[in-house]
Amino acid sequence: MENLALENYSFHEVLGEGSCGRVYRCSTPEGEMRAVKVLTEMTINRQLVTHLLEKLVEMPPHPGVAKIYSYEMADVPLHYVTDLFARAVPTPTGGQRWRSRTIEDMIGAMDVEQSWQIIHSLTEALSHLHQHDLFHCCIKPSNVFLTGGGGRLGVTIGDLGQGWVNGARYLQLHDIPFYASPEQLRTANFRDEQVKQWDVYSFGVVSYLLLNCRLPRMQDHYSQWWQALQNAYQQGGALPAEVDLSPYDYATRLESESAVQWVDVAESLEEANLRKVIDQCLSLDARERFPDMRAVKEAFVAACSVELGSDVPVPVEEEEA
Repeated sequence: MENLALENYSFHEVLGEGSCGRVYRCSTPEGEMRAVKVLTEMTINRQLVTHLLEKLVEMPPHPGVAKIYSYEMADVPLHYVTDLFARAVPTPTGGQRWRSRTIEDMIGAMDVEQSWQIIHSLTEALSHLHQHDLFHCCIKPSNVFLTGGGGRLGVTIGDLGQGWVNGARYLQLHDIPFYASPEQLRTANFRDEQVKQWDVYSFGVVSYLLLNCRLPRMQDHYSQWWQALQNAYQQGGALPAEVDLSPYDYATRLESESAVQWVDVAESLEEANLRKVIDQCLSLDARERFPDMRAVKEAFVAACSVELGSDVPVPVEEEEA
């Protein structure tokens, strides 16, 4: 573990490591659990992340947006402290380890109604961000955490600004391109007025994935990439060039699969109208998408009478061995 020390926090184990850094479990003297994200300087745009953290602290709280307790973006190690979205699970040796829970764990495990409820909850959280002139730029299943308790399920988004943007010189793309819009992949200019439409597109991809258990575009390439990634982990070495594409090449591949097909037929007019909202989010032309997630929320309200942001029952999940 890195030589980390924060006043009033005790560090425990590493929870995970992503493209932009590591996440540690820590605790306060009162026994409250927190997560500390330690960022790798060359994988982020420090100015952007600092700006977003400052605005997050000032923003009125929302249950769908991770709370920031403190942060340090002037000196190394760059980090911020947020809520812990993890739980202890048993290990084969009789011990336990802490494991984060995201909606990535639930793809294919929820029924249609539960998936729609998650989609509406995510809409509420992103709409709140956009209302306060914030954006995410890396909405994907592993950045949407499962929360709640007592048999209820909620979602909270974290890791704002830690995606493909100008200034992230040594960022490993990993699965980011499968959720990013073509204009984000090509320009990565977060100062553009249309940057919130990056979130709209990524939201559309995640929503489609929850409902169809596959990506709306590049599913075949994703399967090849995933298999190559597993082989690289097991055998060592880098990903082969045919799957490890540049952002520009990913954008070109994305645009070659312009049409989006649903895996089945909508069972009602209401569901068909809701799907049309997602289809518009998935437009490859930013001018044809909704301007931001507030407009998406309004379109959902117009399409049906579903109450946005409500909790849903947690699907039965087998404990790990």
